[in-house]
Amino acid sequence: MSIMKPINERLIELREHSQLNRQHFATRIGIDQGTYSRYELGQTKPSFDTLEKIAICFPKVSATWLLTGKGQMFTDAKPDVVDSPVMQSVEESEEMKELKKDRDAWRDMAMALIKSPSAAALLGKLKGNPDAAETIAEFFRSQMRASYAA
Repeated sequence: MSIMKPINERLIELREHSQLNRQHFATRIGIDQGTYSRYELGQTKPSFDTLEKIAICFPKVSATWLLTGKGQMFTDAKPDVVDSPVMQSVEESEEMKELKKDRDAWRDMAMALIKSPSAAALLGKLKGNPDAAETIAEFFRSQMRASYAA
């Protein structure tokens, strides 16, 4: 007779195998992180409703394994991580960080160009010119091209 892991150990195993921290796992199944932590610590046991949420959020997890500890964790031995909303959110967050870096770099470059002597000279010449905006835009484009070429 094999010794089966208690539910708290199965939850830890599933979460770690899915490469999620407690907060992300709890968010994914729609419960409070503190409640989920108590499950993992063995202080309380998850309700049937919570186990059902886990089964729905992790469709490749064997319901038999989740409920009893018998059999294999995954029905096809692959966790459903790549398509998870949490992982998508993490990836989007990383993309946002990159976009913010790009935005900051563009802002810094624009400020440097604005403060440059050649920009000041150009702006002085364009005062009152109706085509000033287009001339300024072209000036900045040429400066950007020059900075990339360097």
